[in-house]
Amino acid sequence: MGSPRAGRALGTLLLAAGEFACSGRRSGPPDILIISVDTLRADRVGAYGHGAARTQNIDALAREGTLFRQATTPFPRTTPGLASLLTGLWAHHHGSREVGRSIDNVPTLATVLAANGYEARGISANRAAGRSQGIDRGFAHLTDP
Repeated sequence: MGSPRAGRALGTLLLAAGEFACSGRRSGPPDILIISVDTLRADRVGAYGHGAARTQNIDALAREGTLFRQATTPFPRTTPGLASLLTGLWAHHHGSREVGRSIDNVPTLATVLAANGYEARGISANRAAGRSQGIDRGFAHLTDP
């Protein structure tokens, strides 16, 4: 079903989301970057106030984009929590109620973005968050284990 980490509760589901305007380089909607990290505590990230953190790249994205300070997960398990982030639905509406369980055939953020001209791309290093769970739905490309 995945690595031992896959079974741990999500410390902070949505770590940072950045919207970067292209400042004249091209027309169209802004780029959107969502970073979701399994089992990373916000109080260990510089952007959230940890002075000794070694998270320079995340901190830079937070400075240039939008940092969500009150983000929580509706379900403290990897697959259902990520499915809620990507669908905007509670677990009983998207179908994934356990680590590794696939989401139902519901729209995802990637399908909505694709329908509006975006090309969604994803990278997952977690076996509990990939194609076999339906997380790839709407992505033009998803790299997973």
